[in-house]
Amino acid sequence: MGRWKEVDDMDRDEQLILNAFSKITVEPRNIVVPTKGTRKIMKKRLSFASAIAAVLILVSATAYATTGGLEGFLARFNPNFGEFAIAPVVPAYDIYDGVKVEVVGARQIRNVVLLYYTVEDITGQNRLHDKISLDTEVRFGDEYLGGATFSRRLHFNEEANRLYFERIMTLDELHIPALNVVELVANTIMDLSNPLGTGQIVPLLEGAWDLPIHVDYTEEYTMALQNVQFGEFILEDVIITPFGVQVKSEIEGVNWAEINPSFNINLDMEGRLFDVRLRSGGGGIGQDFLSMTRWGNEPIDVSSIKGITIDGIQIEMGLSQ
Repeated sequence: MGRWKEVDDMDRDEQLILNAFSKITVEPRNIVVPTKGTRKIMKKRLSFASAIAAVLILVSATAYATTGGLEGFLARFNPNFGEFAIAPVVPAYDIYDGVKVEVVGARQIRNVVLLYYTVEDITGQNRLHDKISLDTEVRFGDEYLGGATFSRRLHFNEEANRLYFERIMTLDELHIPALNVVELVANTIMDLSNPLGTGQIVPLLEGAWDLPIHVDYTEEYTMALQNVQFGEFILEDVIITPFGVQVKSEIEGVNWAEINPSFNINLDMEGRLFDVRLRSGGGGIGQDFLSMTRWGNEPIDVSSIKGITIDGIQIEMGLSQ
């Protein structure tokens, strides 16, 4: 009792599509489509086959929304940061070699990108198992966005051969604008089950999955402090988001690799303490460059932060938010 019951997605989607088709009439000459590479809208006469294709796209989006999408995902798993995700307007998925990768929710909060996605073998061969990870990168235009990544598997549905993931990417560039459309690029599904008996992670499947995702942007829920000085150190940026804390500094002549810094950051949130220990192994570090990130297990409510200390030194608040 109380367990979520798996529904046959194919039967459910087919019935939704049939129901939707029974209510739709299409006049091909009245269909409006956008031209590629421009925001201008023009009327274009379509063949009957093209009209049916357009209706299929519309109906599949309707079916996606009706069958649960992000709402069903969050209701089932209740992931820690699910409240911040927003469902894509239309399904965002790609299929390669019979493996379907689909993003059901995304959000950009300042320089952090949150993704919820599934990986599914739709061939019936059941090639996936509960110890895999998807090796992914995020691309904006022609540029790959570097940074620290945290990923966790939420569930494995053995019968459907489908895995559910949460991924948080903290980008090195702190002050990027809204990305609007990013691409989730994946080339390898990694096997973490130690199949060779050597502890080595090996590829399970190699492919090319490419998913353009419309990402909603906000700077809400965040706090940014600049030029934080304590002792002999200056941290140019301390960024606090619902997902964790990031510190960054690029000061000429400071060799952070030699200093090998370690910071204890304490957030007093109306009596509830959030303690973060940042070590040099937690991010990029080198000559003139420091970037370290630590994620929390539950959302940080920046509006409730009443005090911040770094290594026991009280930090001035309210510099920017």
